[in-house]
Amino acid sequence: MKPTFNAISPEGQKTFTPTFDTFGFFARSVEDLELIADVFKLRDDVPPKDMPLERLSIALTKTPMWSSAGPGTPMAMAKAVAILEHNRVKVTTDDFPMAMGNGQCGHLKNNTKGHHTR
Repeated sequence: MKPTFNAISPEGQKTFTPTFDTFGFFARSVEDLELIADVFKLRDDVPPKDMPLERLSIALTKTPMWSSAGPGTPMAMAKAVAILEHNRVKVTTDDFPMAMGNGQCGHLKNNTKGHHTR
C-alpha cells in the first residue's frame, strides 16, 4: 500500500525506480500527518474505502541488514504482528530474497571499523 503514490513529486530527488520509489512522511500521529497533508495540499484522487480488517493481508520482510537492527526493532515488529493478528489481519513474515541482498540492495558492506561503505 503506497498512500502517497503520485501525490508527492520526486522532482529534484534521486530515485531508484519509479515503480518502487514513493515519497512519504513520518510523523508522531495521524493528526500530524493530516497537518502535513494540509500544508502540502495533498488530496486523495479517490477517497479510501473502508475495508474489514479480516480482508487485509500484510507481509513483513526482513532485509539483509536485519541482523544489524537494535533489540527494539524485532520487539516492535513482534508487537505489531501480535496487534495485527489480534485484529484478524493476515500477517506473513519472510526473509528478503538473497539474490536481492547480493545485488541491488546489497551495495552496502561492513568494513573493519563497523562503518558502512559502498
